[in-house]
Amino acid sequence: KAMYYKRTQTHLDADVFLLLSKYTQKCCLVSWWMLLQRPTLILSPQKFKPKLKSIAFDAEQHMKSSGCDKASKHVLYFIWPSVKRADELLNIRAQVIVRDADVSIQKRQK
Repeated sequence: KAMYYKRTQTHLDADVFLLLSKYTQKCCLVSWWMLLQRPTLILSPQKFKPKLKSIAFDAEQHMKSSGCDKASKHVLYFIWPSVKRADELLNIRAQVIVRDADVSIQKRQK
């Protein structure tokens, strides 16, 4: 049985819809727990994609993910954020893609 998802205008399998619903509920619960902490826990960084070459890769704060360019030293975008309490970064490194630029469309099609 498929369900129509109005926002993306696609049909979702009922099992996929249930899994997404459970995932969304758990995300809301974790967000609520983070909000109730004193001082409040926040996700860091707040933006998925920083300005190009504005953030240097730091092994203490970041963890490289597959698809990184070994020659590059800058964070292209964040896959998973880390968690901060006030200004203190907790012992969770942000998972990042390290590249100087996006992969071009021509390279993707090859």
